[in-house]
Amino acid sequence: MNNSDNVAEYFSGYNDLVQYVNNTKHPSFDSFVSGNLQNIAQWSFNLCASNAKDLYKTWCIRYTKVVKSSKPHLKTREVDGNEQGSVDDYRAIEKRTNDGRLSLHVENAKAETIISNNLDQQLKGSGGKRKQMTMNNEANNEAKRQHILNDTLNEEEQGQSSDSQSETVSVCSQGFPHATIATTTLRDVVFGMGYKKLAGIPWKEHERRLLEELDDSNPFIDIKLCMVPIIVKLLKSPLMPADLPVLKLSLSGIVNTMNQSQYKRIRPYLSKYNYECRLDELVNRFRGHGLDENSSVLLDKINLKLSDSNVEDTISFIDDLKKPYLKNCGRSRQGYRVLKILEQLLETMGSHTSTESEATTTRRIAAIIEEMFRWTPIKLVDGEHTSDCTQSMRQYNEIVYGNNGCGNLMGRRVDLLVKCGENNKDIELSSIEIKKPLTPSSLALEQQCKNLRANGAILGHLQAINPSKHFDHIVAMDWIGMAGYMYLLADIGHVYFGKKIGILTLPKSPKDFIEFKTTLDFLFAYQYSMLNLAVEAQSAMEKRQELDQICEIINIQDETETCPRHNIFLTPNARTKN
Repeated sequence: MNNSDNVAEYFSGYNDLVQYVNNTKHPSFDSFVSGNLQNIAQWSFNLCASNAKDLYKTWCIRYTKVVKSSKPHLKTREVDGNEQGSVDDYRAIEKRTNDGRLSLHVENAKAETIISNNLDQQLKGSGGKRKQMTMNNEANNEAKRQHILNDTLNEEEQGQSSDSQSETVSVCSQGFPHATIATTTLRDVVFGMGYKKLAGIPWKEHERRLLEELDDSNPFIDIKLCMVPIIVKLLKSPLMPADLPVLKLSLSGIVNTMNQSQYKRIRPYLSKYNYECRLDELVNRFRGHGLDENSSVLLDKINLKLSDSNVEDTISFIDDLKKPYLKNCGRSRQGYRVLKILEQLLETMGSHTSTESEATTTRRIAAIIEEMFRWTPIKLVDGEHTSDCTQSMRQYNEIVYGNNGCGNLMGRRVDLLVKCGENNKDIELSSIEIKKPLTPSSLALEQQCKNLRANGAILGHLQAINPSKHFDHIVAMDWIGMAGYMYLLADIGHVYFGKKIGILTLPKSPKDFIEFKTTLDFLFAYQYSMLNLAVEAQSAMEKRQELDQICEIINIQDETETCPRHNIFLTPNARTKN
């Protein structure tokens, strides 16, 4: 499928840029610029950009968008190369562009004079009705010719910076710039305004006017996108602390049905979505892949033994139950994994305290999840590892919506990251956040908001790699001490819905093991979901990599697919909050 079928942003030179990216194994912004100096000058004739730096920013944004659309498996990084060198290139482009504009003005003026003279010749003898008009036109044309150079120089001196959002909006809005450069979606513009507000970047005048018109329900503006009205409402008002998570999630196209106060504010805008039945269907399907019958029987036997005996005897009993698995090389079977997890929990029983650190809590939970995925293609990375998906999203947002003069930004640090992949080509599948016991509810809610957006970035990345595989949901967890919850993040109509699957608890005493069966059921359903997702994600990534191998010897543009870009808001400054 041709990329232009799905990408809503067009500009002069768009097809050439797409072709370059698709047909280059390792595309580079500097390489594209240096190979197209004259072309970029011609493509930039209609731009409002008045100086080299504005041209550089505009094409930097365009390049980043096309790479994100055409090759989503590549990491979004700061624009490669020496920025000063690129700006030097753009000074040359600026001169060629302005020379071209000047030549175009001169040619237009000459054409007007020729047409006027021809008309005058044709109307000779008509009583002189045309004569005075022709003289006036010639005078006007001469004045135009005399002022062309001055006008061009004045534009340069004014240095009116082209807004990085001058990829203008395809809405009919009085006072808002129309498609002089390109078109973009209303969702993109509103996202950019929210990004700027939270990043402390002033809005442009046309953005303020658009916000007023959106708030006044201008009938010429299509505002059917469910998240836009709530975003506009929040942007128009001073932000209260409770507004921040709602705004960040709304900008990210995420609905948090797990938190009732947030869900209550968003729900009135979701009337056109039949999401509840779909979410229930996904949860029921997920829960059908938990503990098998044999594992359930094993757990019942151990609970019975534990109720009639002590911890030491129960551990010895578990050792006996493991022997048949070891004799038959069955360490990868679910029953053996269940026995290992129960043994570990019994060994550490009584060591939990409400004052233990987040690192200790993380080790306890990670050890259980690691046991579930031992001898599988799944990798677990702990220690607040940086998520590549969030790094790419943050970098993309800063280039396209921010000041785009930043360096290489960091991604979100994740307590436990679930991945798959080979040859250092890891694919992220799920983000798990863990907090220490007695974490305040306000901090826990902040963690929930962060993890929803981190998993939103992961889901969006999976969808972009291969849209035909229909990656419509992923599963994630949040923990606070020894209790947590599992949820799925599902794409329904290009909105991501967070839906609780169930509560998770780790046993602290012998009698807690009776209730632990439900948690184990959820955990092994999670294992099943991740293993299946890993197979499809790995296949999708390998197809992208295989196309990269042949892209420079044959045109692959018709073989690549794109899906609508799903922006996720991540706080711009990685050195402070996420």
